[in-house]
Amino acid sequence: MEEKNKEFTLAQEHAAPPPECAALPPEVLPPDTVLPGEVQQLIRTMTSDFLTEFYNFLRERGVDVSTSKCVFAGGGSLLLRGMIERGNKVAFPIFIEDIHANARGYELLYQSEVAANGQQ
Repeated sequence: MEEKNKEFTLAQEHAAPPPECAALPPEVLPPDTVLPGEVQQLIRTMTSDFLTEFYNFLRERGVDVSTSKCVFAGGGSLLLRGMIERGNKVAFPIFIEDIHANARGYELLYQSEVAANGQQ
């Protein structure tokens, strides 16, 4: 248990402080959360870092989110929706509201593969 606390303290020390006005949208962390402030700050920082890495990943592959329509699907994207929309980095974000969209898509791909190649 002590080792976990040590890791949390190290992560917290190296986390970039969020902007003063930054507040986690309720879809990421409810306003009535019982999490301590430093944990909320860590979540905020990690979420922001994740989105930055995601945008960089797309940019490195030739996708310019500042001029493209981007479709976000599944429950995870809905959790990040507020941050994506407020971030103003994605010019035309489109969100598929079905939290099971990714699973349904993979099911369709599987059925298509089975139909094309027969049962295994």
